[in-house]
Amino acid sequence: MVKGSYKSLSEHNHQKVEQMKKTSYLPNKFSYHRLKVHLFGKLSQ
Repeated sequence: MVKGSYKSLSEHNHQKVEQMKKTSYLPNKFSYHRLKVHLFGKLSQ
């Protein structure tokens, strides 16, 4: 019983994490890339 509920709980958390990755990862990667380009541009001037 406990094992079953634990498994479903971890499944649920995994799905949550995957969803969070999908929603937050793309913009973060994009903004990080832009930040890097911005800093690099400043350094090379």
